Amino acid sequence: MKTFISLFFIFMALEDAWGQNKKLLPHFAALQYAGSIGFASAGFGYNFFDKKVNTSLHYGYVPRTKGGELHILSVKLLYNTASINLSDKLEFDPFAAGLMVTYHFGSQFATHWPRRYPEGYYWWRTSIRPHLAMQSAVTQKLTNKLITSVTLYIDLNISELYLVSYLQNYKSLTLRETVKIGYGIRANF
Repeated sequence: MKTFISLFFIFMALEDAWGQNKKLLPHFAALQYAGSIGFASAGFGYNFFDKKVNTSLHYGYVPRTKGGELHILSVKLLYNTASINLSDKLEFDPFAAGLMVTYHFGSQFATHWPRRYPEGYYWWRTSIRPHLAMQSAVTQKLTNKLITSVTLYIDLNISELYLVSYLQNYKSLTLRETVKIGYGIRANF
């Protein structure tokens, strides 16, 4: 939790440090629970093309008590297919689709398999996971000058390893076992 509080204050400090050049400031900061990017994660991101596309960078952490201490860096790229105005202050984004890549830090993860395995024996890497991702979100607009709106979202994703495992074993695996879900909140600037 200390990491997330520290990141929040770093984001606020960036506002002062980059006050002269607003283009460098992130468009949003996010906190997320689960979803293949850590037990909890914090990140920031940018919107493009009139908020149709957003990209974000997240740092995630899994404590030792929740499955082993892990540090995860992830990048998301999402395309929002539609926005529905529920009122002048409430917006619903039913479906955004995209890609996500995660990198797991630690000596137990490798970008290349050790030489003791024949070339091509394992086709995946243990440190890097590409994912197919989707997101649904609800945004509440605010009158605050710093935080213009708050977004609650749900993420669903499946890694390439889980997707191949599911396709090869669809009679014994369910999508529920392979699709991962995360919940988050974004403060939009």
